[in-house]
Amino acid sequence: MSVDVRLVGDRRPAIHDWVKVPFALHRDDPCWVPPLRGEARRALDRRRNPFFRHADVEHFVAYDDSDIAVGRIAATIYPAHHARFGDMTGFFGFFEAVDDPAVARALLTTAEDWLAERGMRRVAGPYNYCSTQEMGLLVDGFDAAPTIFQTYNPPRYVGALQTNGYAPAFSMSTYHFRVSKAGEQTRVAIKAGDAALAAEALRVRRLDRRRYADEMETLRRLFNTAFADNHDVLPYEHDVFHAMVRPLKPFVDPRLIAFVERDGEPVAFTVMVPDLNALLHQLGGRLTPWSAITLKRRLRRIDSAVILLIGALPQARHTGIGRALVGEIIRGIGEGGYEHVHTTWVHEHNAPVFSLVAQFDADVVRRYAIYDRTL
Repeated sequence: MSVDVRLVGDRRPAIHDWVKVPFALHRDDPCWVPPLRGEARRALDRRRNPFFRHADVEHFVAYDDSDIAVGRIAATIYPAHHARFGDMTGFFGFFEAVDDPAVARALLTTAEDWLAERGMRRVAGPYNYCSTQEMGLLVDGFDAAPTIFQTYNPPRYVGALQTNGYAPAFSMSTYHFRVSKAGEQTRVAIKAGDAALAAEALRVRRLDRRRYADEMETLRRLFNTAFADNHDVLPYEHDVFHAMVRPLKPFVDPRLIAFVERDGEPVAFTVMVPDLNALLHQLGGRLTPWSAITLKRRLRRIDSAVILLIGALPQARHTGIGRALVGEIIRGIGEGGYEHVHTTWVHEHNAPVFSLVAQFDADVVRRYAIYDRTL
């Protein structure tokens, strides 16, 4: 089979093909969670996706001899990454391909050539589109659907990257524990957290939904400071962050987002969300008027929460703040009636979170890796 890789640009037929590729490849895979088609199309709209103001991004679709879309890939150049890390690394992401080595090779080569022509000397991914968004290739744990913000791919993608000269740059894991099986640990965690709060004269408040935009801006600033020295993490631009969190407002559970304050100023935070993938599975990629009407009822049935972020400002670390944050995580989960607790990606060097998951005997569910190669 010959492969023709074409630029997507702003052509509607090409955007349609880009969106439908994963549906064609994975619709029969029970572990694949279909995204909302409308949101997927809007993500490619350069007028509506503010990330394109900060990065140079291009999308490509591969076609077979019958002009059928059989794969896709995106290539990204992100100046903020170069400014912070001083290297000329470009990213690939949204990689999808039928089970044909020629398709994977054509897509990866196209992205690599596009990046190299613009001065990049290394390519890494998958990043959709950068390290503060969805990322990682699933390398272990293919037997269950991922949670929200976790990626999914069939096992053959690992071989596709390795065959084309990619090697793992670093790995990440996701974890899960059941609240009902960690009864004593949860009580101990809340008690220890309360003691830490009292000892450090800290107070906790939950998200105020009425001030959602302001609360999200506080969270963005806290994140950018707390994670300033973390490996592979870049600060969120104002417009990019608010575009990401705005659609989540109807689904946010205020009991799952906490700010820890000292003298009225926030110094630490925890962010969890209900696992909305349970809803996306039911919607099948389309939000109809009827499904929108029943959305709140469906949302109340979700019994899984996902830990997205835990952070503290540098001046608040080593003060018992970690115990306070763990206690608030457990308290929020209990108040919300959630039975299952998941994490998103935990970097292989993230020792603080390793201690958290060990405390609750959490199980490793999935392993991800970022791959790279020299251009």
